[in-house]
Amino acid sequence: EPYRYLVALFKKLPLAQTADDYEALLPWNIALPTS
Repeated sequence: EPYRYLVALFKKLPLAQTADDYEALLPWNIALPTS
């Protein structure tokens, strides 16, 4: 679901510091909240 992905991405993006952090934010890797 694009909207939930973007919400999660924009919340976590400022906290990303390493390449692995950014890779974890890719759509196929990120864990989306269920609610």
